[in-house]
Amino acid sequence: MIRINLLGVAKAKGKRGSPAAVAAPMGEGGSILVKALAAMIVIAIVNGGYWFVLDKQKRDIATQMTVAERKNRELSDVKAR
Repeated sequence: MIRINLLGVAKAKGKRGSPAAVAAPMGEGGSILVKALAAMIVIAIVNGGYWFVLDKQKRDIATQMTVAERKNRELSDVKAR
């Protein structure tokens, strides 16, 4: 049977071929390490943006709670009268 290597990676001949002799294919988009690093950067940016949104919501809720507590005190004074 004829085998055709479409990846362009040379196999080590013999049983004792060193693993370093086989090169990882770079492919069209670069190595997997570069792809993983790019994915991690994108995930970090998205995570940071989501954190800022949640932090803004937290500050808004704290402001609303302060206003509600003040109004509650005013209404309790009216109720006591």
